[in-house]
Amino acid sequence: MEQIQELRLDTLLANLPGMAYRCRCRRDWAMLFISEGCQPLTGYAAAELLGSVPPTYTDLIHPEDQKRVWDQVQESLAQGRHFEIEYRIITREGRVKWVWERGVRVPDAPDGEPLLEGFICDFSERRQQETDLAERGEHLEGELNSKVRELRVMVKAMAGREIRMSELKRENRRLRDLLRGAGLDPDGEEA
Repeated sequence: MEQIQELRLDTLLANLPGMAYRCRCRRDWAMLFISEGCQPLTGYAAAELLGSVPPTYTDLIHPEDQKRVWDQVQESLAQGRHFEIEYRIITREGRVKWVWERGVRVPDAPDGEPLLEGFICDFSERRQQETDLAERGEHLEGELNSKVRELRVMVKAMAGREIRMSELKRENRRLRDLLRGAGLDPDGEEA
């Protein structure tokens, strides 16, 4: 019965689009278990990333993201909740990938060291779509702001013309009144 359950678990893990893991909760993220989904995600076979011998999982995390990943995981654990985080990894081939990770603290190791279990998957395509969408939004916002500025200039110019037209009409009425007062027809005919 136990072998059947292990076979089911192996089949399930092999079909996940990413890697399941169990690791020690320390800065090197020493892996105790990694599913075979590790290979397509990182370029490393699962056996290569087990333990504290380089390369460790922390070696894969982009240097600019390592502190943030550690801090966010620790903050979630301190609050007694699971963590979800997005960050970059550098694959064996040197490619940068965005990953999404969700994990939780599980019962500690026999030596009392905290353990985590979770799942990590490639988030690069979605992240690129979000970036493209944000850039497109910024571009459209810039175009909109430019059109609004042009419209404001036009409205201001039109308002200026309306004021001048109003002044001209007022001056025209004044001249017509002067001509009538002088006994002249303002339409060009003598009275």
